[in-house]
Amino acid sequence: SLGGAEMHARTSGLADHFAVDEQDAIRQARRIVARFNWRKAHTDPGPAEPPKYDAEELLGIVPGDLKVPFDPREVIARLVDGSDFDAFKPLYGTSLVTGWARLHGYPVGILANAQGVLFSEESQKAA
Repeated sequence: SLGGAEMHARTSGLADHFAVDEQDAIRQARRIVARFNWRKAHTDPGPAEPPKYDAEELLGIVPGDLKVPFDPREVIARLVDGSDFDAFKPLYGTSLVTGWARLHGYPVGILANAQGVLFSEESQKAA
């Protein structure tokens, strides 16, 4: 209860990712490195994979009343290429979703808040 990976991933925010074992850590590291935008060329990124989830479902996910919270990951899954989203600090500041994806082939960073107020943890995570 005084330390360890889970405490730093959930409470202090010092750990960006939490791995259950060495193989999981290697898998996560490979996904992070794969997102590096090594080539900064301004060329056509090529064909984009459509989202795995139907965009028409957005009408049922996002409530008409903006005061009602919803899960932004459900929206992201219906917008980004292949519904592929790599979350950053997923266990810390949980009311703010942050991470990387591709949109029409272009790499993008995403910050999505559906809770209204950004508390200290969410503000630190966003920064």
